[in-house]
Amino acid sequence: MSYVDKEIVDDYEKKLMDEFVTEVDKLAPDARLYCYGWWQEPDVTLFLDRSMIDLESVDREEEPVEGGYFLIGRRFDNHNISDIEESFDIELEKVSNLDVDYDAFYTYNAEELFSIYKIREK
Repeated sequence: MSYVDKEIVDDYEKKLMDEFVTEVDKLAPDARLYCYGWWQEPDVTLFLDRSMIDLESVDREEEPVEGGYFLIGRRFDNHNISDIEESFDIELEKVSNLDVDYDAFYTYNAEELFSIYKIREK
């Protein structure tokens, strides 16, 4: 199956996003998927028909996030993983193994793009 986001114009980015969404699709159907802020990977929500939960909106006492997955596709503007771990008092373990040429991206946090992280207790 192939996933296409018409907003992506770069062929390499399209290939990576397709691989990323394919990896997300392999997660258990009941896996909880989290994002940070308003950017909820549209490729995941649209093509996989899966909901994503903004970490900022979670009441941790009522809904523990541990065991869920934190997703970063092609955008993670002005953030980095260590900030997320510190802000939400969680550990993020990268579990995706996409072969990404991070030099192709012009952003300081490029190595965090197109990644799936398992959320662990700190």
